[in-house]
Amino acid sequence: MRRREALLTHSVSGSLLHQQEPTAYGAAYGGRYNAYANVLYHTLDAEKSNRIYEYRLMAAFPEVANCIEEYTDNFIWEDERGHVVNLKYTDEDLPEEQVKDIEQEFQTFAGYFDFKNNGAQMCKDYITDGELYYEYLIDSTTPENRKRGILGVQRLQTELMEAVYKDKTNGIVGAFIGRNITYNDKTKHQVMINNVPYHPNEIFHIHSGTWDPSGEWVIPFIERARKPYV
Repeated sequence: MRRREALLTHSVSGSLLHQQEPTAYGAAYGGRYNAYANVLYHTLDAEKSNRIYEYRLMAAFPEVANCIEEYTDNFIWEDERGHVVNLKYTDEDLPEEQVKDIEQEFQTFAGYFDFKNNGAQMCKDYITDGELYYEYLIDSTTPENRKRGILGVQRLQTELMEAVYKDKTNGIVGAFIGRNITYNDKTKHQVMINNVPYHPNEIFHIHSGTWDPSGEWVIPFIERARKPYV
């Protein structure tokens, strides 16, 4: 990520980006003034939480739900070692001791996500929401504890998270913004929404890679089922 950002500063477009005045959230959002987009995605709400709610309703539609179920059932497979995910090495000349250490660290990290038990649901959510967010959990109480690195991960609600891009074309994220909603204990009504900033290295984020024609919103894979659904 840092190498890509450093290279960007040497490009003409990168130098122009640094001269622009940032917005309150970093230059990540643009207007949806594309006529084609307004026709194709006219039913989508401007509010992210409302869009995701609509996609989740679509995912509950019997025909769509059956397709998603069939796909997720075949998504998680264990190999002969009981691993669900594995590393693919581009350097085939690595010493055996290094490979062993790397494998051990990788499987420890992958274990935090528990793909064996959570993978099917993660796949379903990825297809439906188009994004997944996880916070890396690190003990920052002392320098020694910080050296232990990532201790686990915490799933974050997709509808409450936004990626703020320094450069959307190259996928360079400047920060993540989460929304913390406070409710009244008695009435259970929403009282306040607080924006919570996250450093890019604090969040694991993956998205579908598909955007609406204006490049503003991530479009989940389930969007392709809209016509059969309607």
